[in-house]
Amino acid sequence: MQDRELAQQAVDRSAVLTRLAAYTPTVVSTIFVGLDTSESDIDIICYCVNAERFLETVQTVYSRAPGFRICKSRDPVVVEFMVAGFRFEIYACDTPITEQSAYRHYRIMERLVAAGGSPFQNAVRLLKLEGYKTEPAIARLLNLPGDPWKAILSVERWSDARLQQALTQFD
Repeated sequence: MQDRELAQQAVDRSAVLTRLAAYTPTVVSTIFVGLDTSESDIDIICYCVNAERFLETVQTVYSRAPGFRICKSRDPVVVEFMVAGFRFEIYACDTPITEQSAYRHYRIMERLVAAGGSPFQNAVRLLKLEGYKTEPAIARLLNLPGDPWKAILSVERWSDARLQQALTQFD
C-alpha cells in the first residue's frame, strides 16, 4: 500500500495539475481511494483534441524526469515518468474527462469505498496481490459478469440500497 500523503506530495511536486491545466488533468489513482498496493502508480487522465500538441507540452515539461517515455502516441496518448519515487502514468484522449472510463471507474471506486469501508478495500487489495487488476478484482467481488472494465460501469446505476446489499458480505 502506498502512502496517500506522500502520493499527494508527489502530485504537488510534479505540478502536473498546473503544468497541464489546459488539458484538464484529473487524478484517478487507486492510491487516493485506498485500493492500492505497493506497486500502484499515480494515474492522471487528460482531455486533448490535438495529441501532437499535448505530446509537445508533456515533452517540454517532463522529458528530463526519470523514466520518461512515451508509451503510446495516439488515442489515448500514454506517457510515463517518475517523481518523488512515484511512477506517473498520464493518459490523454479526445473524450471529455467525465465521459472517460477511467474517470467513471474512479467515481465508482470512491462510492464503493465510502459504502464498503476497510473490509471492501482489504478484499480488493488481497485480490490485487494475487495478480488481479483493480476492475477485475471489483467485478469478481461484486459478481459482475462479462468484461470487468465494462461491467463495473453498471454500478453507476445502482441505488444506494442495492450497493449496500452487494457490500454486506464485507461487514
